[in-house]
Amino acid sequence: ASLVLAVFLALTGIALDQAFRDSARTAREERLQGQLYMLIAEAEVDEAGRLAMPAQLQEPRLGQPVSGLYASIADGRGKTRWRSPSALNVELPAEATLAAGKSAFSQSTGSAGTDYFVYRMGVSWSEGKRKYAFTFSVVEDLTAFHAQLARYRRSLWGWLGGMAALLLLAQA
Repeated sequence: ASLVLAVFLALTGIALDQAFRDSARTAREERLQGQLYMLIAEAEVDEAGRLAMPAQLQEPRLGQPVSGLYASIADGRGKTRWRSPSALNVELPAEATLAAGKSAFSQSTGSAGTDYFVYRMGVSWSEGKRKYAFTFSVVEDLTAFHAQLARYRRSLWGWLGGMAALLLLAQA
């Protein structure tokens, strides 16, 4: 009975940990998607295809250097046309171009070895009779995500360990 109890609690802990990690990752993806839509809404493109962004962005973290949240916009050839003030002196994952209407969420490692969540979307901008392709990217440092997981795991295994000890004591 003690062996069954230990296996049950271990499997329960693993299942809860996996469910929490998946839920937290999905929440980050949805938040980055919302921030990407805000970024697209703030962008302006003139008839010559020049991209302009406001000096103050709606997301305050994009204006704070090394805040953990970064954004960039690349043209159809993959050349960076704009980077958020928070991305100054930060090595982000390589730019990638996406076709208009396509989006991608991934986990990536920058050249400095830092892990990031990256949400990208390809956009075709029509100005007059011309169309301009851009790929908008929002990148978040995974340090806070890993800290959140570590706090949850400490709490989860602490409570499960305590419950296991009480159940084993009651069983004895």
